[in-house]
Amino acid sequence: DDGSNGSFSPDETKKLHSSLAREKLAAAAAKKEKAMRVKADSIEDEAWELLRESIVYYCGHPVGTIAANDPSSTSILNYDQVFIRDFVPSGIAFLLKGEYDIVRNFILHTLQLQVK
Repeated sequence: DDGSNGSFSPDETKKLHSSLAREKLAAAAAKKEKAMRVKADSIEDEAWELLRESIVYYCGHPVGTIAANDPSSTSILNYDQVFIRDFVPSGIAFLLKGEYDIVRNFILHTLQLQVK
C-alpha cells in the first residue's frame, strides 16, 4: 500500500486545473477562428455575388462591370456604364479568380472603341 487514498496532491490538482484551462482557451480560440473564417467566407461570397451582378454584357459576352450600384440613390447619373478606371480593381479580382474572359473582352472592346 502506497498510502494513497485516491485523491490528488495540491501540486497535481494545480497542474490539472492549468491543463484544463489551457484546453478551454485553445477550444475557445479554435471556435473564434472558425467563426471568423466563416464570416470572412460569407463576406467574400457576398462580394463575388455583387461583382457578378454588376457584369455588363455586349453581344452575349461579359465586357466589364458597371461603375457603381447604389440602390439608395435616386439619381442614376452615368454609373450604369463601364469605365476603364472602375474596371481595373474588378479586372484584377477576376484575373486572380481565374476568370480571364471578361478581362480579355474588356481589353479587346476598349481597343476597338479607340480605333473608331
